Amino acid sequence: MNRESRHTNAVSRSGDGPAGPSPVPGAPRVKQLLDAIPPASWAVVMGSGIVSIDLYSDHRPVLSAIMLWFTAGVWLLLAVVLGARLAYQRDWFVREACSPASFTGVAGTAVLGTRLAMQNYHVAAAALLVVLGVGWALLLLPVLRHWKTPTAGISFVLSVATEGLAVVGATLAITCRQTLPDICARLDALPAWGMAFRSAVFWTSS
Repeated sequence: MNRESRHTNAVSRSGDGPAGPSPVPGAPRVKQLLDAIPPASWAVVMGSGIVSIDLYSDHRPVLSAIMLWFTAGVWLLLAVVLGARLAYQRDWFVREACSPASFTGVAGTAVLGTRLAMQNYHVAAAALLVVLGVGWALLLLPVLRHWKTPTAGISFVLSVATEGLAVVGATLAITCRQTLPDICARLDALPAWGMAFRSAVFWTSS
């Protein structure tokens, strides 16, 4: 009898019972917060990064820097959200990875990487180039396999992300030609891929 009581107490303390492990504390609240942030939120990174690039080209360094760090902050926030979704909403994560909207993250990362390369933050830009290259490669086949017709406007982001990958590589190759391998310069075929994807979206939109 005492042995059974000790076993019952141990089970109750561990949180495991006939129904299995107890839910992670705070998980429903985390999921509610994640549901409030749509996948296309990466477009904020893309838009603010483009504004920063334009201000930098217009010789407005202070305003450009403000937009740059805003862009970087939003990118970090969304990166944390992406990791949380992988932990708490894995089914949702896999499903959204098959949607063209998932490429907004790649496109936003490309814009941020381009802006950092222009500012001579070569290490950070090269790291983002690796991240967006891996992301582009992992997302490409699932998105193409689940391509639906007629397509929506968001499908154009596949072309934008592909061309953005080439722009980051080209910008790095120009700004640090002495220290970066020629691999960045070998991305010149990607704009053609981007144009091909753009044509495919036009073709399947009707």
